[in-house]
Amino acid sequence: MKMPTKIRILHCREGRLMREMLKRALLLLTVAVALLAGSGCATYWRDRAADFADMLDIGVTFSTKPQFVFYQSFESILPLGYADYEATFVGWGGSQFGVTSHYLKAWGALAWGDEQAGWGDYDKDDPNTLYVERVGLVGMPSGLITGYSDPHCVPT
Repeated sequence: MKMPTKIRILHCREGRLMREMLKRALLLLTVAVALLAGSGCATYWRDRAADFADMLDIGVTFSTKPQFVFYQSFESILPLGYADYEATFVGWGGSQFGVTSHYLKAWGALAWGDEQAGWGDYDKDDPNTLYVERVGLVGMPSGLITGYSDPHCVPT
């Protein structure tokens, strides 16, 4: 059956219109993706993965020399105890998984404390290579005021 000429012309016009709309939508989508990529939104999930990696340190430490550690710090709010050790860490810690060197010098008296931690390649005599922060309900604000705490170590 042969299609009438009027319907065939209308069908061609609709096809061209659809192709033109598709081109415009694709152009609009390309511009939107380019704007989002340039605005920082493209790194959102990568940043959330890095945040997740920083939330937990779980593993086992080994050392050839005896060292004493009795320390806990719940979310840096309630530090209690003392720690001064340098050891090999096996597990998830310092935003990485595997075997790495670890250093911790910390003390806490619930409302106030101090933490210095190093993961991997650090120099315990150089504070620029360590995570340094005041901890505790009184310690955290004082660390921010005095500039002692690293900004990336402060809870937000």
